[in-house]
Amino acid sequence: MSPQYSGSSTSTPPVNATPFPLKELDTVSQQANAVEGSVVVTPLPESSKANSSVALDGIISQEEQCDIFEGRWVYDEERYPLYHAWQCPFLSDQVSCRKNGRPDSGYEHWRWEPRGCEIPRFNGRDMLERLRGKRVVIVGDSLNRNQWESLTCLLYSSVRPSRAVVKAQGSLYKIFRALDYWCSVEFFWSPFLVTLEEMKGGNNTKVLKLDRLDGSAKRWRGADILVFNTGHWWTHRGKMKVWDYFEKRGKLVEEMEGEMAFRTAIQAWARWVDQAVDPTKTIVFFRSISPEHKRYHDFQFT
Repeated sequence: MSPQYSGSSTSTPPVNATPFPLKELDTVSQQANAVEGSVVVTPLPESSKANSSVALDGIISQEEQCDIFEGRWVYDEERYPLYHAWQCPFLSDQVSCRKNGRPDSGYEHWRWEPRGCEIPRFNGRDMLERLRGKRVVIVGDSLNRNQWESLTCLLYSSVRPSRAVVKAQGSLYKIFRALDYWCSVEFFWSPFLVTLEEMKGGNNTKVLKLDRLDGSAKRWRGADILVFNTGHWWTHRGKMKVWDYFEKRGKLVEEMEGEMAFRTAIQAWARWVDQAVDPTKTIVFFRSISPEHKRYHDFQFT
């Protein structure tokens, strides 16, 4: 039977994402620091030990931890890659290197090896079992869209195609459903997390409303896991900048320090999380931004 897939396509390894302690944060700098931390892994005997205070039905539990961000890349031709692009018809062209003519495949065999601890090889069926009956919602820009594509492909390639449904119509919303596990992974495009609107009769003039959440926010509610990111789009200038004015408390502002605009939007987002998210049901993650990687000279290897 053919896969249940619809829509046009729009994967990078996931970057660090840790629980976001909203109640304890007062400044944007503290929020930025909050995304640095530890992820539950299986430590080796000599690894350092710490306890986690976060739990979600076994997905994250009180176990020993280590810092997975210290380590090295190891070439592993026997156990990697975890999936092949051809297994996932919904992957966008821009993340499908072989489809774009790259002749080699060695880059697919690298895996991350932390110093002092061991990460078990990803098991799609095990993750689906952990996610049974749950809803994962990923919100943000292309960084989180890439995470949705990669995670969805990992899960999609772990089940029979006839038992998975993927809808990726357009770029604003995408969803993966594993029918036998009653779970879903959704993506909402929202590069600022707050509202960007065109002014009525404004000749394509666009306003970034810093204290109003994106219109899709009402659909984020009820998720068991929420993953947010924003960052790069706030730094765009010139032709890349998509707004003409900021709006704060109903007043238009043409000029505002970028850090202040970002701070205002993040505070609006944090208030929404405090008001709309049930902490006994939902765990919230906030991801930091990644380095720019569009030009060759951005990376200098020595």
